[in-house]
Amino acid sequence: MKTSEQFKDWVFRYQYIYNSRKSDHKKERFIHALLKDIVAFRTDVTVVESTQAPITRDLYIGDVKKAKRIICTYYDTPMEAFGAYTFFDTKKQAKKTLAYLYGTSLLLFVLGVCLTLTYIRFAPHAFDFSSPITWLSVLGFGLYFLGLRHVTKGSPVRKNLIRNTSSILAILEMSRQQEVDTAYMLIDRGCYGLENLNEHKRINPNAQWIYLDSIGAHAPLHRVDKQEKTGKTTYIFAAQQKNQHYYLSKKQLKERYLNMENLTQVFKWCL
Repeated sequence: MKTSEQFKDWVFRYQYIYNSRKSDHKKERFIHALLKDIVAFRTDVTVVESTQAPITRDLYIGDVKKAKRIICTYYDTPMEAFGAYTFFDTKKQAKKTLAYLYGTSLLLFVLGVCLTLTYIRFAPHAFDFSSPITWLSVLGFGLYFLGLRHVTKGSPVRKNLIRNTSSILAILEMSRQQEVDTAYMLIDRGCYGLENLNEHKRINPNAQWIYLDSIGAHAPLHRVDKQEKTGKTTYIFAAQQKNQHYYLSKKQLKERYLNMENLTQVFKWCL
């Protein structure tokens, strides 16, 4: 695959500017930027917003109801978790995420206790606004509660070029081909599991469904067909393999550069 200046620009912007896609506000910024990029070369793009909580916003490119092939991925940012990212094991991944959440919350609780004891030990008996210790304490507790609020809501992964910006970039590039029989989907809340994918497959159960995940990793590329209740899905992803388990280590997930050979192969498989 030859990397054009346009593609390099997309890599920079979606890796560094629109990389956070967890909150509603950040998702709206991402979708607005993506729409602006897509309408530059095609107009058959639609944003579908759910009517029930939690509110989701999915992006369709092409005619998803008539397409013979639908290539899709998720665009929301996963939360930080301990250990490697495990493919196809949602429960195990959820446990890792909860362990990270509880672990960091406990660490912050201990830090809060230490801050309180330090204040009691060194602060003056009266609350003196002229004392530097008082202002340092106010600053310390302010930063503490901001950090606690951030951690308890879940920390989005900051370095997410691999998971899953790489798959978004691949779909963005492939959608420029404008093949009549091919449509594309970017699914919200996809990092929580495959339930949303199965719901979307009901829109066009007769199509060939291809699901991309972390394809830009510096790891072997896999193509796995799975027969599910909603029909067959072809999963394409980059991962290490141990027995029948697929995973990406923390180091691989935090890579700052795409594996362009993988993206080239994905284009050959999909188009």
